[in-house]
Amino acid sequence: MPDVHINNCSFTYTGAARQALHTIDLVIEQGEFVLLTGPDGSGKSTLALTLAGIIPTRIAGSLQGSIYLGEQRVSELDIHETSAFIKIAEQPSSQQSEFYTVESALADSLRRCDIPSTEIAQRIERVLRQAGIAELRRRYIHTLSSGEKQRVAIATALATSPSVLVLDEPLADLDPQGTQEILSLLHALNKQYRITVLLIEQKIDEVISWIERVLFMVEGQIVLDAAPREALENSTFWEEQGVALPQMVRLAHYLPDIFQGSIPLTVEEAYAALAGTAQALAIRERNELRRQLYSPTSPGASETALSSTELFSWRSIGLAYENHEVLQNINLRVHAGEWLAIVGANGSGKTALTSLAMAEPVPTSGSISYKGQNLTANPTVRQPGKMAFLQQDASDLLFSAVKGQQLPIAGSYRQRYLHIATPPTEQPLPLIELTEEQKVSALHIQKRLIFGSLLTHGPELLLLDTPTAGQDEKHNHAFLHMLRWLRSFHKLSYVMTSHDMHAVAGYASRVVVLERGRVIIDDKPEVVFAQVDKLAQSHIIPPPIARLHSRLCGGQAIRVALSVKAFLHLLQPLR
Repeated sequence: MPDVHINNCSFTYTGAARQALHTIDLVIEQGEFVLLTGPDGSGKSTLALTLAGIIPTRIAGSLQGSIYLGEQRVSELDIHETSAFIKIAEQPSSQQSEFYTVESALADSLRRCDIPSTEIAQRIERVLRQAGIAELRRRYIHTLSSGEKQRVAIATALATSPSVLVLDEPLADLDPQGTQEILSLLHALNKQYRITVLLIEQKIDEVISWIERVLFMVEGQIVLDAAPREALENSTFWEEQGVALPQMVRLAHYLPDIFQGSIPLTVEEAYAALAGTAQALAIRERNELRRQLYSPTSPGASETALSSTELFSWRSIGLAYENHEVLQNINLRVHAGEWLAIVGANGSGKTALTSLAMAEPVPTSGSISYKGQNLTANPTVRQPGKMAFLQQDASDLLFSAVKGQQLPIAGSYRQRYLHIATPPTEQPLPLIELTEEQKVSALHIQKRLIFGSLLTHGPELLLLDTPTAGQDEKHNHAFLHMLRWLRSFHKLSYVMTSHDMHAVAGYASRVVVLERGRVIIDDKPEVVFAQVDKLAQSHIIPPPIARLHSRLCGGQAIRVALSVKAFLHLLQPLR
């Protein structure tokens, strides 16, 4: 008996002009590990909410067709009965995060699901063990890292003993190692307990080696349903839909003579195909030549830094909360025109460091300067128009459903950006590519709208907190490309925190790695990502193409390729 059986299902949200789901037919067997992916707005989350009975019970709309969980028709079950079959893993609420321990949050969730009080303690013990968080039971949720909170979300979902576990982009806020730990946990739950896993995710490179089946949605329809290698054969389809192919898959498409039609899903599979070839020899020869000519750069000595003036600095910065050291002796300088990426594990101090630049909080020790002016000693010299902060979750800044009504709050737009003699509100809009009546429900639209608002101040330095989280490749690329254009033509500088190593490798001019509040690496990205073993200490996993390059050099690469295109160039024999 399948765990999930959907027959001719369509759904339209109340007041919507078009269907969110269109004639979905789907069978998911017990114990499958399924990836559901597709462009932003394709209906993935709507499908999950429909499976869980939340649509149309709690979210109004018109639903046609039938959905069965096991032998039970969803339309005949109430929401608590449905949760016994299928559960969406959700992060604890803000109220739970502040006042609840992990154990009390689990108990509260079980009570709200009408689980008898006599069973609650036993269920808590079971899910703490299943999710691997027994040692966290008495920790307050607000003290947990993002990865630990995601494990709590999974444990909470498991508490009702569902046959099907649904996760909607659970990896968005996780560092690379935390991502692999969550995927390993889901794999263990799937194999040991035969729990069916439906994973909604955009991080294809990270998840593809873990899953057994790929579902691809476009405009409310499932247009692709195949095993991973088969699903990835048509690279043109993925590119047209704006969802990134894994780097090893793209490499195989460019090197058909080497890969002989096989589709590598991991770095090890790609290495096995390349090892011993003339191309691998060329990689090693180039690296040996670099080693002979190599002279280490000083920390942060990017080309931009060496050729421009200092814009912003953290000097001997320390920060402590309740006797816990968050930052320790941080000394960093940002130069005009730099794109500085700050990476590290969840809880390493990235957000704390960027928040200090906006005067929240005040450092325990040290000073912060902007163009030589000490902002710590004299906050009144801070120039809010010269620095702007794009938060990861900035939707609270939006007060209108229509973007044309938002931008005036930011003040007059500086004429020097677009050189177009139009009213202030209109000037940023062509740059951020939004139509005048564009609704702002989608995350990528919200971020562009808020970014346009920040630009109206004419800033020189932008602080970007994980700007690519939760967006598909198409929208990420468009946003990052816009940032690059602004940097090139209008001399903007960026300090970006990120867990997206593809974005860091592709756009940053300099990378700083934090570990437990200290700077351990500060260099160009191609040098930073060559230090695979050292990065592992900070929960950083370089992009697959960088790891493959390092592997082919026996772990001794001086610099690594940051893109498939750059890697292919290195395969040419030396003359």
